[in-house]
Amino acid sequence: MSTILIVDDDSKVARSILRMLEGNAVAIETHAPTAVARIMNTEWPGEYFDVVVCDVGMPNMSGLDVLQAILSRREPPIFILMSGDEDSIFGVLGADGVLAKPFQGSELRQLIATLRKERSRAKTQRLRRPMLEATSANLCSE
Repeated sequence: MSTILIVDDDSKVARSILRMLEGNAVAIETHAPTAVARIMNTEWPGEYFDVVVCDVGMPNMSGLDVLQAILSRREPPIFILMSGDEDSIFGVLGADGVLAKPFQGSELRQLIATLRKERSRAKTQRLRRPMLEATSANLCSE
């Protein structure tokens, strides 16, 4: 099952976002280094997150640091940065989406749905390309 991970050092904000995503499988992590370990499956084998919604400004490790840490993963999850400081998140390389706080639940749900659809489409295209190349090679060799 696909799960969304909310990473925010403010547990009240994290619980508020959890309520926005009612009906989805959602986990909360308030400690960024632990969130990275969970995303990378180093301490929680079998746990899988397809979407991470992460605050930028956190102690110990910023949301940008979290993003950089998980980009080394073969197939990193969809990563959405959020911040109360709009200027700090727009144009961040590697992030799939950005949200300026405060935001509505409908904005977050729509962004997640759009990004999941785009990711699925990209995977399908990657799978089709080798099949098309193999078919083309077989036709040329005949």
